[in-house]
Formats: sequence, structure tokens, C-alpha cells
Amino acid sequence: MSSLNQAQLNKLERLKKYKGTDAVISSKDFKDDLDKRKDEISSFSSGFEDLDKFSGGFEEGELIIVTGYTGHGKTSFLQSLTENFLEQKVKTLWFSYEMTAAQFFSKFKELPLFYLPKELKGSAMHWIEERILEAIMKYRIKVVMIDHLHFLIDLAQIRHPSLEIGTIVRSLKSMALRYKITLFLIAHTSMPRGDQPPGLENIRDSSFITQEADATLAIQRTKLPGSPTYSNETKVIILKHRRMGTIGKVVTLLYRDKRFYAREDIKID
Repeated sequence: MSSLNQAQLNKLERLKKYKGTDAVISSKDFKDDLDKRKDEISSFSSGFEDLDKFSGGFEEGELIIVTGYTGHGKTSFLQSLTENFLEQKVKTLWFSYEMTAAQFFSKFKELPLFYLPKELKGSAMHWIEERILEAIMKYRIKVVMIDHLHFLIDLAQIRHPSLEIGTIVRSLKSMALRYKITLFLIAHTSMPRGDQPPGLENIRDSSFITQEADATLAIQRTKLPGSPTYSNETKVIILKHRRMGTIGKVVTLLYRDKRFYAREDIKID
């Protein structure tokens, strides 16, 4: 480095002593820092013991994709999580684009406490980010639910839907990390062939959706044996879980009185 001028040498000396928040440190020191702030990292239960066993619950900074066929209970599942989170004093912000507020409220047996914008705006990511930050500052929310992904884009106006969707999902993941929240995003699947369960390949329009997600959960209602009629059993299929390394585990929940329950939590008639 003898050929460096004085300004360059001064810069190298400053870098050698640099201790900013983005300074390069050893893995051992990084682990020590993580251990010291372990109690500061927000984590909470789904409220379903079997689901927690395979998913480890939920943590701040995670983006959770919830998918499944139309009418199989994706929104109802997130509404049940909202109630379970509230029991742990974890507050939720909802962006419900698919129905009116009155319709959405009617899907609860008793309306729990959560938060939502008085008026929704569509494909405006800066607006969504502002509302998230507003809800954090006003109410200290820790969870965000968005129903659903395709309301955040205008497929008729974009040339490359897959890339645009990937950019949106990546932006949502960045918000989860930046604001230390857990973000749940509903993404629709293509229509089923027969009774096959939904898979990662069924999610509509972009492979980037699951690439950016920390976990992907699929919701599938089950039918009564030998009948086209659906039962009150619903499968939650963990298609992928990056933190836990879980793939393909299935948890069965029961739907009763506008809410999902673990099977052992309700009496079966």
C-alpha cells in the first residue's frame, strides 16, 4: 500500500477504527450481540399447538404467505390468528381488499380488537407503508394482514406481471424487517385438478412469491368420506418454512362458529 496517497491512507485508518452499526464484525461477536438482545426479538404463538410445533410460531421480520383455493378458508384462518394473537396482546393491522368492512366484520362471531384504514387505496406501496408506520406509532401493532396480493397490482397495466409481483413481495419483506413486524400475505392459487392439495407450483403469476417468503402455508378444506360435501375439517399444509426447515407437514383444524380451533379444543358432536 506504499503507493497510496495521504487521503487514501487516512480513509484506511478510519475504516480500521470504524465501529458503526454496519461495521464488519466476527461471527462470534455477532452471536454474542444476538444472545444479548434475544429477549427483545418479538415472537408469538399461532394459538394452535401442532402448527407451532412445526413452524416454531411467528417472529418479527417474517413474511408469511397464505395460499389455497378459492373458498377454502384463507381469510378465516387469518381472522382466527388475529383473535389468537389478541389473546397474547399482539395487535394486528388489516388491509382487507376483497370485501366491504361490514362483510368483513360479519365473518367474526364477536368482533375482536384490530386496526384497519378507514379507506383503502389499491396498488400504492408507499401508502401501505405509511399506514403500517402510522399503526405502529399509534397502536404498537406487531402483525399486518393483507388480503390479498393481486389487489396490490394492476395486471392490465403491466407488461411483466411476474417481475412486478416479485418486486412487491420483496418490498413487503423489507417492510417486515425494517419495522420488526410479522406480515401475512394471501396469494391465490390456480384452480385445482380434482382434489389434489395446493402446492408451491399452484400459486398464481410468480415464482418470486415463495422465493421471498419465510414460510408458505396452504389452506385446504376436506370433504366428507365418499361425498362432495365439505366437512368442518381444514388442513393447514406447511409447504415451506425457511427458519424451521419444515416441508409438507400437515395440521388439521376444525372450523366452528366462524373460527378455527385445534381439534382437542372443541367438543365434536
